[in-house]
Amino acid sequence: MLEKTQSPQAQRFNAYDRPHDDLREFIARAERAGEIVRITGADWKLEMGTLAEIVNHARPEPPAILFEEVPGYPKGMRLLSGATNSSKRLAIALGLPIPRNPLDVVRAYRDRMKIHRPIPPKTVAKGPVFENIDRDGEVDVLKFPVPVLHEHDGGRYVGTDDLVIMRDPEADWVNGGTYRVMVQDKTHVSLWISPGKHGRQIREKYFRAGKPCPVLISCGHDPLLFLAGGNELKFGLCEYDYAGGHR
Repeated sequence: MLEKTQSPQAQRFNAYDRPHDDLREFIARAERAGEIVRITGADWKLEMGTLAEIVNHARPEPPAILFEEVPGYPKGMRLLSGATNSSKRLAIALGLPIPRNPLDVVRAYRDRMKIHRPIPPKTVAKGPVFENIDRDGEVDVLKFPVPVLHEHDGGRYVGTDDLVIMRDPEADWVNGGTYRVMVQDKTHVSLWISPGKHGRQIREKYFRAGKPCPVLISCGHDPLLFLAGGNELKFGLCEYDYAGGHR
């Protein structure tokens, strides 16, 4: 008679005693796991996109790319591509055990969701997000190495792994979605939200009332927020709360 034993991968959380604080710490943990490749000197116009395509198709579980020393930009202006495009990095983002194979992440996530409960965020006065602030005439979106990823793209896309944050004017809840954002010039971007998405529904409420729709666009955040924004959550559930339940 065979006795069913519990796999070590059945644990719901990883070996760290706390979640990663931000994108910087996520990158450090992913790099320690051998999940980051650094590329220096790639140009924002097509070279980054081409290299990302090559790396992503080189093997089933590709590394993320950390583009550094982009021509024409100060040292330290970096760009991360493919933050969660492997089972290991997906596990790191969610705080799950590092998997032996991709299905381990599916099993661990399924087990996690059995106990998952949304946890709303706390509002604080200070944080890394305030390290660098540009206001009014200081604003220049193109101070960042925003790439042209594909030959026939309409422009430079700053919104790919982003979180577009909007407040419902009727129900007073906050939605965070991952939508496309293209740079028009240094102070303007355009936003595309597909029909049926929660952000589109919220936008239409403002427009029907004859009001502009306030939008906050976050980039360079914890990849867990990107995963939350791309998930099909129920209408009215804030992605902050969903992410909080995983942390």
